[in-house]
Amino acid sequence: MFKRFAQGQVFALVNRSFVAKKSLQCGSYAAPYICIRFQHKQVDLTETSSAAKEVNISEENVIKKPLSRMGPIFPLKQLTRSAKIFENLAVSSPNEQGFREAIETFKKRDVKRLRVMDFISTAVTYMEPFGVAKNVDSYNHLLDLFPRGRYHYRTVFDTLWTRYRPQIDCAVQVLTKLEENRIRPNVHTYDVVHDVFGNDSIPLNKLRRIVFWFDKFDEMYPDPLPKELPEDKQELFEMAINRMIDENMRDSVILSKNQDGIEKQIIGAENINLSNFLAEYDLAKPVFVEGPQVMWLRQTQIRYYLLKADVKPNLFEDHVLALCILRDNEVEAELKIWIKELQKNYPRLAELNVIFNIHSNDKL
Repeated sequence: MFKRFAQGQVFALVNRSFVAKKSLQCGSYAAPYICIRFQHKQVDLTETSSAAKEVNISEENVIKKPLSRMGPIFPLKQLTRSAKIFENLAVSSPNEQGFREAIETFKKRDVKRLRVMDFISTAVTYMEPFGVAKNVDSYNHLLDLFPRGRYHYRTVFDTLWTRYRPQIDCAVQVLTKLEENRIRPNVHTYDVVHDVFGNDSIPLNKLRRIVFWFDKFDEMYPDPLPKELPEDKQELFEMAINRMIDENMRDSVILSKNQDGIEKQIIGAENINLSNFLAEYDLAKPVFVEGPQVMWLRQTQIRYYLLKADVKPNLFEDHVLALCILRDNEVEAELKIWIKELQKNYPRLAELNVIFNIHSNDKL
């Protein structure tokens, strides 16, 4: 025992002396490079000579190490082999064809599919930059990378006491991405998951739940949105107005001109009984312009503003007189134009005090 202890002490002493000797030899060369790397936030590393001048280091002492002129297009914390495949194709063809070329490149490099989970997890990260997040075939190609029949439950004990397989979590990650993008899986998706993981597996059960609830949600809404929302803002705003109003309100389009003479449209809606309501409304009470309120059409956020009346405290709902959706960022100016146009159509409204209760919150 004493002999082993002595050998360990001698080995540690020799190792420390060797490291000290090498550090003295490399100290004069490593110090300038470490100094530059330490100030990488203030110094542009793509130009080694200018960086050395800013840190007051001569170019002779700087180790000319090749530095990449530009970082990765879609950077991750650490570029793996799978990420390098996508980075190389992102420059030439960042589209669906490039995404499939990356999958074919992986198939040729890794025939035994040893790094399949790393590649699939990386591919899920690169789906938005390549524009394939809405394509169900891309998800099918990723799930098809798993080897067939290797993760099936073969006995009763496998079903009762299931083994933890990270491949199952990876497949669930792909299906979760498919669900978040509201993509309906097809028959090929079901066949691939069934062949890879078996009948009573976790990924296949998740796939069944996705199909079940997607059908339920489609039946739940009597007026479903189209698959592709219109790109024109006017059509999009009209669609949003029609989904918010009921039979007591009618949509309206107000045309106005700003100081530059540019014609603008304010899309909104008015209460059909607005004139009768204003005739009986107390002039001592004000009306309020409040907003912005938020509604969502798929992943598109739309902000609208309400014209409300001062109601009794015992009422739980406010009396909405009108609402509008603005196109420009100049909210206050556009709202004043909207109120002036309403006052032209309803002169009784011009006799009331209008209080603007507008809040600007970018987090909405």
